[in-house]
Amino acid sequence: MNNFRISVFLLIIFMIFSCNSINENENRKGYHVIESNRLVTDSLYYTIKLEYPVFIAEDDQNQGSDIINNTIEKFLDTAARYYWGVEIDSAIVMIDETGTSGKYELYNSYQILDTTPDIISIFMETYSYALGAHGYTALHTHNFDLRQGKFLNLNDVLNFNYSENTSKLNELLAKYFQNPDACFNDLPTAGADFELFGIEPEHLVFYYETYSLGPYYCGTAKVRIPIEELKTAGLWKLDGKI
Repeated sequence: MNNFRISVFLLIIFMIFSCNSINENENRKGYHVIESNRLVTDSLYYTIKLEYPVFIAEDDQNQGSDIINNTIEKFLDTAARYYWGVEIDSAIVMIDETGTSGKYELYNSYQILDTTPDIISIFMETYSYALGAHGYTALHTHNFDLRQGKFLNLNDVLNFNYSENTSKLNELLAKYFQNPDACFNDLPTAGADFELFGIEPEHLVFYYETYSLGPYYCGTAKVRIPIEELKTAGLWKLDGKI
């Protein structure tokens, strides 16, 4: 009975310290997140629905939130022209001139992969339709190092100093690539200049847009490689992550 009570007491102490550790980690962030903002414009000519995160600094010392918010804002400001190829006013003119029954569509959604005191990693999907045969989904990632106050590229995260490291990475991509219906024709690959990656607490995620690995109907793809395995392979070099 005494052993049981001691075990229960130790378990309670462990849980208390675990909760305190989590709370301290949350308090260290220096910012909080408004999980979703949505701008909706719906008319006879176009529908725009944009969801995106907004990072709010707890004090004036945290400049990282401003940098991230400005980057996302600039992207959303130019998304319609970038994906449709025309300004919104021009889209209205084209619909009127062609007499089409369709309309332009633009949707942006996001997923926060990691928000810690050190790293913010965001994945975005932007679907656009410009009166063609079908729409298209573009992918974007933003990985920000709060300690250094800069966006990360893959060369900041993985070690490409040795030529064989690219081969090691591609072997891991092939190992963790899921293609259950054998829809995709090609295996995923990446090098130091690869841009579509995200950082989860325990995985490095690689994203591939439509047409990258197979035909349109296969859609997009992603590969999640455990960070521990990247460390074992001598590829991981980002300090402070697991």
